[in-house]
Amino acid sequence: MRPHEILAGGWCARRALSPATGARCDGPPAGARATGALIGGSLVRRYEGLPWLALIAAAIGAFGCHRYPETIWQADARSPDGVYLATARGLQSGGPGNAPAATRVYLRQESQDSVEVLDFDDSYGAMWLQLRWLAPRHLEVSYGPKTSADIISISFQVVRVAGVDISLRHGRAGSPR
Repeated sequence: MRPHEILAGGWCARRALSPATGARCDGPPAGARATGALIGGSLVRRYEGLPWLALIAAAIGAFGCHRYPETIWQADARSPDGVYLATARGLQSGGPGNAPAATRVYLRQESQDSVEVLDFDDSYGAMWLQLRWLAPRHLEVSYGPKTSADIISISFQVVRVAGVDISLRHGRAGSPR
């Protein structure tokens, strides 16, 4: 039998030997579908459920994982003169076995777009964060881990933008003061 010959439901094609009886045959009966190929003397079956498996995998990818992180909490603090708004957002992406978390701080002046000024990676723990205006142009961001086992790192930091100074204060585990 040649390696490219197709088997269909126990029948053979192209006048080869039937795998079940060893007898010659003229091919599958009318309406039979090929379900495998004979390669090197063994039957390699095709998996007919592959299109469904691909469809299910695509659905999980589209609906199970979020392309953009979702805001899971948000806190705002307006400057004493009301010109600036500092916003902190807890963000989390989702999906099976993959849920990175981040906390970002944004600064926005009236009628302007928000500018990211801080980015914390808290994928390996939980954190607390407090926004406090010390003066109309000085924002203090206090932060720390919720427990001593939590790991928090700073991924991005801006120290001055649009005339506003931004200072960081690292606190102890579990305490905003």
